[in-house]
Amino acid sequence: MVYEEVVLDMRQANRFRRTRIPESGLGAQPQPTLPGTDLERTETRKLVPMIEGRSSVGRLGLFVHAGPPASATVGFCGYWTLEMFAVQPVRITPGWKSARFFTTRSAGDYVAYHSDKYQKATAISSRACCTTN
Repeated sequence: MVYEEVVLDMRQANRFRRTRIPESGLGAQPQPTLPGTDLERTETRKLVPMIEGRSSVGRLGLFVHAGPPASATVGFCGYWTLEMFAVQPVRITPGWKSARFFTTRSAGDYVAYHSDKYQKATAISSRACCTTN
């Protein structure tokens, strides 16, 4: 997804356009975040899932998670939404290894995650960040 707004407003839905990354790659320029999704489905039952960007990607000036600490809730099932941000021009290609997935155990009791917004997501949720044109 590529935002079409010059200034993004957290209080409203922002316009965007969907695009596929071509085999030849997509030039990511310093601009607002580029929401994307990973290719691997994650399902955790009694673990807390987390994702972090690979340092080799970060050294290129591309950060794959621009938000708060990248963790989901125990019981999350679906694909991660990545908030990619380039601080300099960098080419991204389909299937590139951008992040690491890991889990940690939950201490004590927990309530399994349930959400109509993110649970069992198969793509970036337009309800999660923006509206379509």
